[in-house]
Amino acid sequence: ALVKGLCVASVLTSAIWRYQDTQPEASDDRKLTYLVERDGRPVGYVRLRGRQNHDWDRGAQVLEAYLPEQDACLAALHLAKRIALEERQEQTIHLLIPFETPLTRLAASLGAERRRGYAWYVRVLDRARFLMAIGPALERRLAASSFAGLTCRVALNLYEEALALHFDQGRLVSVTATSQTSGFDLACPPTVMPMIWLGYRSVGEVLDSYPDAYCRRESRPVIEALFPKRDSWISSLL
Repeated sequence: ALVKGLCVASVLTSAIWRYQDTQPEASDDRKLTYLVERDGRPVGYVRLRGRQNHDWDRGAQVLEAYLPEQDACLAALHLAKRIALEERQEQTIHLLIPFETPLTRLAASLGAERRRGYAWYVRVLDRARFLMAIGPALERRLAASSFAGLTCRVALNLYEEALALHFDQGRLVSVTATSQTSGFDLACPPTVMPMIWLGYRSVGEVLDSYPDAYCRRESRPVIEALFPKRDSWISSLL
């Protein structure tokens, strides 16, 4: 439920969770985990940074939260406010969590200011293997679009290599290198293409920002169905 709707997210294993919750008080990796209860029954949880960072994000920093109900969200905000004021002598609460959650929506309705998120720099070393790995997601996107059951070939030019995605009745059957030199459906610099693949930028945004990017007009609806712009959230695991 925490990552539903996100394109990419990090997963906290129980070992990482225990590591974070058992760090000494002086550790920057320490997290504080609180259960939100109603009548003795857990209805969600919230995790805060264990100590204040004096270089940025002063006050209380909420790093994770699963709070599907509004009263639980309000209780979490009251907790963060108390920690900020009483323990850290600051007046600011930072919600370092995905934008579209019940907690962030409640905070926005109370006047919170939305700030630009951080962008990780991601390299895809084996591009063909990566595209095959995300094949099930691409197939689901096609099935939910007007291109359900599509049989086609999508040629991508990354300037230092070219790849072809082969779809048969909506299934990605292979991703192969191609020696073609023209007629590509999408062309982008190798450091820019992952922005589209990972949903960080839409095709239109890339075309507007990078003069050497190109998308074939007839192919653009399929490309946009395969690679829509989507929010992601990668939490620091340590």
